Amino acid sequence: MVTVLAVEHVGLGNSSHLLDLGDGRAAVMDPQRDVRPYLTIVHRRGLRIGYAVETHVHADFVTGSRELAAQGAEIVAVGAAGLGFGHRGLGDGDRLDVGGLTLKMVATPGHTPHHASWLLRDGDVPAGVHRRALIVGGVARTDLVSPDRTEALARAAYRSVRDRLLTLPDDLPVWPTHGPGSFCSAGASGQRTSTIGADEDEFVRRLLGGLGSYPAYFRWLPDYNRADPGRVRR
Repeated sequence: MVTVLAVEHVGLGNSSHLLDLGDGRAAVMDPQRDVRPYLTIVHRRGLRIGYAVETHVHADFVTGSRELAAQGAEIVAVGAAGLGFGHRGLGDGDRLDVGGLTLKMVATPGHTPHHASWLLRDGDVPAGVHRRALIVGGVARTDLVSPDRTEALARAAYRSVRDRLLTLPDDLPVWPTHGPGSFCSAGASGQRTSTIGADEDEFVRRLLGGLGSYPAYFRWLPDYNRADPGRVRR
């Protein structure tokens, strides 16, 4: 049975998750830039970090995947995201064998055009789903890419939830990343864990009605995360 440990980033209202894969390796989902908490955990548990897994190109923080790669981890990300550094790019439905378990990429656009959820399976049994843009009581905002794409992405988010996530078992654990206090959230309940368990127009109306302001750096940080930092200039 996989062990999932949450690492909270209180200042950003986010959590990342470290998965003990049961074979001496761990996978970190959406790691923050300061990777010391993950290294502390794996040292205490006698593990090494085998994978750094990204759901999308982040606008709210600098990813720590490259720091974990320097420690020997393989970066796994959405192939269509156009990352400018070494990684294994996967597409919708692709699977990654992680020590007898399987991570399946499920395309769930909405928060960004190339957002993905990662479904963890133990054999044929779903064990949990990691989705950065699925928040307890809400979803991640859809206005960060471009104002003229906000409604289209909100409708894509509705279809991602309805067609890709609500088809999963009702009691399947969900490991969301955005939480209370995150500028990326819209309509969150304040909880950090949930289970899978509206009409499209009503969904879009409520989502767009819950959008507020966000820090100015959100506009340029995705370019930083997409490129090799040595090549980025603002």
